[in-house]
Amino acid sequence: MSKQLTALVAVLLFMAWALPAMALTNILTLDPDGLGNLATISVSQADTADLYAEIQQIGVSNMANISQEGSALRAVIGQNGSGNFAEIFQAGSNLQAYITQVGTNNYASTTQTGSNQFSYIYQNGTGNRATVVQSN
Repeated sequence: MSKQLTALVAVLLFMAWALPAMALTNILTLDPDGLGNLATISVSQADTADLYAEIQQIGVSNMANISQEGSALRAVIGQNGSGNFAEIFQAGSNLQAYITQVGTNNYASTTQTGSNQFSYIYQNGTGNRATVVQSN
């Protein structure tokens, strides 16, 4: 699990650094691996440009949801473990949100509205809770 965690963190850090410089247009990726995982991505098609959303799951009974509307948005959720829940909602422009969960029964939620905001939640262990709400 240590190698998987290191690889997941490395990917998320690279994406936080490199993606703003890349010209992307509406890339959505779901990659569940395990039993009972649920992943959903929804994108509003009104005024969408340069959206990136990715969910990667390893383990059992993890749930993740990403919902985005606007332009120049990035959202990534990585889960490794069981019973984890993560959600990201973004509306606006130039927003980035990343959630990494390793362990069991963790909860993370990010809501961002407006422009030019960044959020990163990292949870390792059991029963952690984190909520980020940003607006301008």
